[in-house]
Amino acid sequence: MSTSEPLPLAEVVRSVYVTRDSGVVTVELETGEQSLYFRQGEVFLHPAHPAAANVRQALEDAQGVSRLAESPELQRAMVILSHELTRDKRVIGSFRADENLPPSLLGPLPTVLLVMELSVYGLDFDELVSRLGGEKQRYQASAVHESPTLEQLPGLEPEMARVLASVVQPAPVGELLRGAGSERMALLKGLAKLWAVGLVVEVGGRAEEDTSEVLLPPRLLKHFLTRVAEDLEDQPFELPVDEHQKQVAELVASLGKMNHYQLLGVGLKAPEEEVLKAYNRLARLVHPRNAPKLGFEGRDEALAVLFEQATEAYLSLSDPRRRASYNMIVGIQIKTEVQSAQREEEKREMARQNYRRAVSCLAEMDYSLAIDLLKEAARLDPRAEYFARLGAVQTKNPNWHDHAVGSYRRAVELDPDDAGIRAGYGEALEAMGKNEEAIQQFKATLELMPKHPGALNALERLGARRKRWH
Repeated sequence: MSTSEPLPLAEVVRSVYVTRDSGVVTVELETGEQSLYFRQGEVFLHPAHPAAANVRQALEDAQGVSRLAESPELQRAMVILSHELTRDKRVIGSFRADENLPPSLLGPLPTVLLVMELSVYGLDFDELVSRLGGEKQRYQASAVHESPTLEQLPGLEPEMARVLASVVQPAPVGELLRGAGSERMALLKGLAKLWAVGLVVEVGGRAEEDTSEVLLPPRLLKHFLTRVAEDLEDQPFELPVDEHQKQVAELVASLGKMNHYQLLGVGLKAPEEEVLKAYNRLARLVHPRNAPKLGFEGRDEALAVLFEQATEAYLSLSDPRRRASYNMIVGIQIKTEVQSAQREEEKREMARQNYRRAVSCLAEMDYSLAIDLLKEAARLDPRAEYFARLGAVQTKNPNWHDHAVGSYRRAVELDPDDAGIRAGYGEALEAMGKNEEAIQQFKATLELMPKHPGALNALERLGARRKRWH
């Protein structure tokens, strides 16, 4: 048996999952080594693992769930496990192939969730771009790569489905970002997660000769069909049969005559939320599952075509880049604030440059200049990470403690679910002697990330009553 060279943990786990290997991944943490066991790419835990108690309870709560990734308890357990493993983004692991694993392991667990979470946890915008190979790197939805992901997931969330649809044909990261608008970070995380589980792959710089774009490949259409069918199972479409038949007949008669906006029944400037709401109703109305109710047995092809067209319309109009392309194709002219958008992007780029310079100044212990640069970055682009880094620097000087609290307060307002920011806010409050407020922030940290070492130590230091946090 051979042992792989130490690599970042996310890379090791991804490789084992995608190649469906069996063996042991050894994780090197500051607190000591931990082991993750894999059987044909699926992860198991030893009963003595620190997270075993939470996982065992989650498995018991998930009894009767057909697909483990659908269990909220297991979803939470896997997120907590990934966060505990990646508190230090530099954590490394190594893999040893071994078919003879201990018999009494906990699992299998929804490995796909662990792989996805490890691939993005703790990474900021620039780090995600770097992980994806830079803005010029092109990605494409996997056509031949065999991945168990689609069988494990209960269904791609709309956001993830849109990201997958946006790379049916090769597309560079930079182009995808330019079309994502305010959802740039969500797109990056989605792309990184899909890449981690093999649903998208890197492609070389040479364009394919056939550049025709298939927006809705069969595998993706199947997932939309499954997702809506499950929704109809839980909540049947409430419409009298005669009215249901009438609406479907009108849509069938209009096949090929309506553009995407007309099919979904939305305006040219409809926001994403309205497009999604319209699609959900239309997809439920025309899903082939309704064929028996409508008397369409053996004649459900029309419903299938309507469902496919509705899904294509949704994928086109819910993605800014695709919507702009579609508008050009069908001759729809929509006024946009191009110059305003360009100015905003320029401000964000200036903010990123100031942030990078501030990080360099911190490495050289030039705190005063770093603070000025961070303030300017936060002014140009109010992001939680800019305010949090500013607060961390201000905490170093007693004369700046009140400013540090203000910076952290703003960071928490922008991202209330970041445990690291909450912990930093607590430390700033403690430095000012505001112990009761600090205790509340440390407790909030543990709600987001149980067993957070800094928060646990702080609560013990401040004499807060101990309790078990889940």
